[in-house]
Amino acid sequence: MRDNPDESRLTLFCIPHAGGGSSIYRDWASELAPEVNVKRLQLPGREARFSEPPLTTLDAALADLLRAARPETSRPFALFGHSMGALLAFELAYRLREITARDPVHFFVSACRAPHFPPLPAPCSHLPQKDFIDIIERRYGGIPSAVLADHDMMEALLPAMRADFKILERYRLSDRKPLNCPISVFGGWKDTATPLSALEAWRQYTSCDFNVRMLEEGHFYLQSQKPLLINEIRTALSNSTVEAL
Repeated sequence: MRDNPDESRLTLFCIPHAGGGSSIYRDWASELAPEVNVKRLQLPGREARFSEPPLTTLDAALADLLRAARPETSRPFALFGHSMGALLAFELAYRLREITARDPVHFFVSACRAPHFPPLPAPCSHLPQKDFIDIIERRYGGIPSAVLADHDMMEALLPAMRADFKILERYRLSDRKPLNCPISVFGGWKDTATPLSALEAWRQYTSCDFNVRMLEEGHFYLQSQKPLLINEIRTALSNSTVEAL
């Protein structure tokens, strides 16, 4: 999904959270234009790709993301991912490094534990619907009450959610050399699933500048904190673009 015109000097790939769709970033294009081309990456099984079966392996998900991202890498690029989206963005950065011999100019992590950090509690993707939803709500919250009360809507959302959590539960970190770009990490003080220690642990994945910004929110702060996030991203990318060109 391409949002900004060709004259942009930098592309920002944005990946949503587990089970989520790229529409969470729909307003970012106008906020970051014209310097930044916001490319929202959408996995199968949700929103415009709802009719496609969701992917259940990391390799398949990365191959899909890579097909969408690769044509946009002739110019400098950066990555932003929220929750599971940050883990996918991390892995995508290394796939793009292999193909293009270049790192992103900046990597933005939002509400995601560092890849080597101890895994979450026992797997839940296989559980019956009620148990699965209860666990997700306890860990992260964020599902609107109107959606929770709509049985048909939850039935439609669950396949993508289960598929994404299956990928998370099977994830194993490979040896990774640090990225040659700054990493900016965002988190919420009220997010019990992603504590500060798990965010600070991202430091080892960059040979450049590193910073963590904590917000007075829980796991899902993308909308309420959008002005702050956009300002932080704009400033970081302005500096990164100058250095990359």
